Amino acid sequence: MRLALSCRDLAADRFLGDGARVFARARAAAEAGHRVFLVAEKLPPSRKDDRVAWVPTAPARPDHRYFAEAHRYADRVLDTLRTLGDLDVVEFLDAGAEGLSTIRAKRLLGEFGGTTLTVVRCPWSTAGGGPAAHRPLTAEHQFTVFAERYCAEHADVTTAVTTSVTPTASRTRPAVWRLGAYRPDAGIETFLDAAALVLDAHPGTRFELRGEDTPTDPLGRSYRDHLRRGLPAHLSRAVTFGGPPGDEPPGARCVLPAGDTECPSTAAFALARGSTVVAPKGSTAADVVERHGGGIVVAPDDPAALAEALFADAPECAESRPVLHFPQVEPVATAVEPGLVSVVIPLFDQGRFLDGALASVRAAGYADVEIVVVDDGSTDAGTVAAFDALTDVVKVRQPNAGLSAARNAGIAASRGEYVVPLDADDELPPGFLGPAVTALARHPELSYVVGHVRYTGLLDHVQAPLGHAGDVSTVVNTHGRATGVFRREALQAVDGYDESLPAYEDWDLYLRLARAGFEGDVAPVEGQRYRRHADSMTFGHSRDDRRELTQLLLRKHAADLPPDRSLPLLLTLAELWKSGYEPSASARLLEAGDG
Repeated sequence: MRLALSCRDLAADRFLGDGARVFARARAAAEAGHRVFLVAEKLPPSRKDDRVAWVPTAPARPDHRYFAEAHRYADRVLDTLRTLGDLDVVEFLDAGAEGLSTIRAKRLLGEFGGTTLTVVRCPWSTAGGGPAAHRPLTAEHQFTVFAERYCAEHADVTTAVTTSVTPTASRTRPAVWRLGAYRPDAGIETFLDAAALVLDAHPGTRFELRGEDTPTDPLGRSYRDHLRRGLPAHLSRAVTFGGPPGDEPPGARCVLPAGDTECPSTAAFALARGSTVVAPKGSTAADVVERHGGGIVVAPDDPAALAEALFADAPECAESRPVLHFPQVEPVATAVEPGLVSVVIPLFDQGRFLDGALASVRAAGYADVEIVVVDDGSTDAGTVAAFDALTDVVKVRQPNAGLSAARNAGIAASRGEYVVPLDADDELPPGFLGPAVTALARHPELSYVVGHVRYTGLLDHVQAPLGHAGDVSTVVNTHGRATGVFRREALQAVDGYDESLPAYEDWDLYLRLARAGFEGDVAPVEGQRYRRHADSMTFGHSRDDRRELTQLLLRKHAADLPPDRSLPLLLTLAELWKSGYEPSASARLLEAGDG
C-alpha cells in the first residue's frame, strides 16, 4: 500500500509524544513492505530513515486568511497530499485538525476518492482535552476544538492509539517518579498529597516530577513554577521538578497522569524499562497497564490509594507485539441527479456591475441554472435601463425594501431546488456550483455549502471560512459571506432573511439555520468573488453602526443560550476586546483610511 502519515509533532525531536509514536508506526509500515510518506514541516536527524520518505509540508498560501492557525496548516497538508498521487491510506491525528481541509476536499469536492482518510484519536493532545484546554479561553482555541471535532466526525475511519511494550530491566526502588505534562487536570496535586503521606511512613523517599511544562497556571504562565511556589517546606526538600524524560531508566515506581500528549508512549516507555506503573483508573495509561500488566491501577484523586500503591507489589509485564493495521474502506459510487439552481441577484443602483455578475453565472460551469434579478426600487437611470434590457432571466421589480427583502422576493419567484444568493456587484467563480450541488445531493444531512471568499477591488486576498463553530460563532462571524448553495426547504424553514436587519443578514441567517438544526459545510475552493469598492454596503455603515448591529445579533441569539454556555462567550468577548481582535478586512480598511 501507499501510505501517508501527517503529524506536525514529527518536527519536534522528542523521545516521547505523538511525533515519536507516528514515526515508529511509519517505520514499522515500511518494514512490512509498504510505501510510506511522512508529511511534516521538518524531520530531525534522529527520525531520518531511508525506507520512509519525508515530504515537507507545502508553504502557506500567501494570499489566504484564516480564523485559526490549525486551519492554515490543514490547507498546507491538503496542498502537500495533492502532490503525492494516488494513496491508499492517509492517517491524521485528531489533535491539531491536520486533516480538516483534506476531509472536506473528499466529502465536498470528490477528491481522494480511492483513499481512506483515517483519524487517530489522541484526546490528551487535543485543544479540547490537552494542555491548551486549561489556558485562558480564546476564540482561536474554540475554533481549533471545532476543527478537531469535525475531523473525528467526518473521517472515513476513526481509530484509537495502539501501543507496544517489550520489557527489559528488572525493577529496583531508587525513587518515585511522576511522568507527564505539568497541567491542572493531570493529578499532580494528588501525587504531591500522596508524597506527603509516603514521607510520614518513609522519610527518606525521594520524588521526581518529569514532563513538559505548559502555560496553564491561572494567568496562562508556567504551571511548573506555580506548583513549585506553592510547595510546603517538608515536600520541597523531597521533591524535584525536572523537564521531559530522556532515554534513562525512570526508576522503580512511575506514576502517570490521567492523560497528556505523551501518555500511551510514556506508559510503554516505563514498562519497557522495568518500572512499575501506577495509573489512575479510566486513563489512557491505565489502558496500557491493563493490556500489558506490569502496573497498578488506582482510583483517581485519592492520595491515600496512590500512596499505598507506591509500595504494593505489581504483576509482571507480559511481552506485547505491535499490531500494524491500516483500515481501508471501499469507495461508494452514488449516482447524482443534477437539480435546478436558482441564482438570486438583488439589484439597487449598481447596474454597472450587473453584466459581470450575470456573465460569471453563465460561465460557472453548471448548465441547469435560472437567474432571478430583483430590482429593489433603483433610482439610478443606468441601473433601471440595464434591468429593463435584461433577457433570459426572471425579473422582479419592487419598491425599495432593502437587501433582505429583495433576496426573499427573489427566492419566492424562483423555482430551483437549490438557491444561490449573489449580490449584483459580486461574481461566481467557475468550478464551485457543480461540486457544491453534487455534495448536497450526496449528503442529505447538509443544507448548504459555501466556499472560500476571494476579495477583489479595494481588497485582494482570500478568506477561508471555518463554518459554524458552535456558540463562538455568535460573537465572531466564522461563516461564509452571502453566496453559497442552499437547499430551498432550509431557507423556507427559517423564513428566509430577516428583513428588519439593515446588514449582517447573512450572519444572522447562518445562526438561525444552525439553531434550527440545519448543518452546512465549507468546500476548500473559491465560492465567491466579493468585490470591495467605495459604494459597497459594508462601507456605508459607520463603526458605531457595526457595534450596534453586533449587539443586536447578540441580543437575538445569545439570549437563547443557557447560563453555562453564556460564560464562555463572555470570556471570549473579554479576550477579543483586550487583544483588539478584528476579523473583518473591510473594517480594518476603514480604520486605516481614518488614520
